[in-house]
Amino acid sequence: MFANAFAGRAISAGEHLVLIERQPQRVTVRQLLGPDTVLVIAQPDGGGSSGLSVRAYDAAGALLSTLPSRIEKTSVVFVYVSALAGKAVDRVEIGALAGSASATLMPAVAR
Repeated sequence: MFANAFAGRAISAGEHLVLIERQPQRVTVRQLLGPDTVLVIAQPDGGGSSGLSVRAYDAAGALLSTLPSRIEKTSVVFVYVSALAGKAVDRVEIGALAGSASATLMPAVAR
């Protein structure tokens, strides 16, 4: 459970329950409790910033959207949102964009 800060960085007000699952090529992030917030997550161990994407999925595993993100040193910065287009976000995955050698990383939108 986190309040006011996560990984040494400020987050939105309120309590947050954030779970992080690390695999060599992918990091899975779930926020089980708390409002939408900016998160700063260390990149997957197996890759540099080239070709990373941040994608939101629903509970059935369907891709909801690729989220705007940016790289800060060895971390990825993005806004974790609880819903997209009226569908609940189950998880966000940070990893290589399947079938592509690179991805465009965009500035995160501050809320």
